[in-house]
Amino acid sequence: MAALLAGAGALIGALLGAVASYRGAKIGAERALEATLAQVERQALAEHAHWAREHRRTAWIEALDAAAIAVRTIDEMAAHCRRGEGIPRELPARARDSATVLSRGAIHLSVWGPEAGADACVDLHGRIFEQFMAVLGWARAIASSGDPEAAALAYEEADAARLDEYTTFLHLAKAALRDGAATS
Repeated sequence: MAALLAGAGALIGALLGAVASYRGAKIGAERALEATLAQVERQALAEHAHWAREHRRTAWIEALDAAAIAVRTIDEMAAHCRRGEGIPRELPARARDSATVLSRGAIHLSVWGPEAGADACVDLHGRIFEQFMAVLGWARAIASSGDPEAAALAYEEADAARLDEYTTFLHLAKAALRDGAATS
């Protein structure tokens, strides 16, 4: 009888041990699954953040490149006017094309952020357009024997206003691309 009771006790102990082991293994597996899911979620968020940063960076670079082309082209147009020459036909087209790319840059920055960059890009686009119109007015004044001095002064004022906006835009781009604000 004692052996039977001892055997029954051992069986009960083994069953309790098996149940405890099963519950422990189940809890361990659930914790491991939770940790794995959390890691996968963190990785997905990190990859998405990287993807978004790359799009922001591309938007900034495209807008900066377009602004630089527009400014160089308008400066080249002004150089022709300073020499009293007409403006070659390809220059206004190049300026318009780069301004179009710059306006797309403003749209991309409004999507990818930061909002201050998009606003500055829109302001710069407006100033570049004003400068473009001023240099065309200067060229018309030269061609029509009008008052090129007044037109040149209007151009210089538009150039100064554009320079202020360009400086602001460059400052924001620097902060976004160098200091990490492109991630916000």
